[in-house]
Amino acid sequence: QNVVSFKSPSHKRQNIESQRSLESPSSGRRINSLNLTPPAPDPVVVHSGVVIAMLQLIPSIQDSEETQQSLTLQVYMTEVVKSLMRSERNQQVMCDSGQPSHLLSVGHKALEQETHPLHSPLQYMFERLATQNLEPKDLREFLRLGSPLCCLPMDTLFHSASRSVG
Repeated sequence: QNVVSFKSPSHKRQNIESQRSLESPSSGRRINSLNLTPPAPDPVVVHSGVVIAMLQLIPSIQDSEETQQSLTLQVYMTEVVKSLMRSERNQQVMCDSGQPSHLLSVGHKALEQETHPLHSPLQYMFERLATQNLEPKDLREFLRLGSPLCCLPMDTLFHSASRSVG
């Protein structure tokens, strides 16, 4: 009568040790897995006017009764537009269509206040666009937003002076 044991204690011990080595971060074993799904490519901007329209619609997302939800939706839309600025090609396309000036006109209040929820994504977009091509008038407008240079453009002063005189 020979009895054959299918479960050997050494097999159990080996299994437990292999589980421990897989769980520990300092284990010398590397788990090689083949990722068959390629990373999603960055979206390509074809019609820059659509992106500018999305940007210009952000301030109109507001509701006096649902302020928190309105702000959340504004932040979401800003993040969507921001996600389009990751690739260098999209940055160039948007600079050619004049997005920096649209960005400054739409987000000047958020860019002035660092605590504003839209400040960070708008600043990111402006920095990305500035690395590509920034018109001198846009740079001057951006510099006027800050405390030391917080002032009106000379054109505005001349227009208001001519209206009050005449």
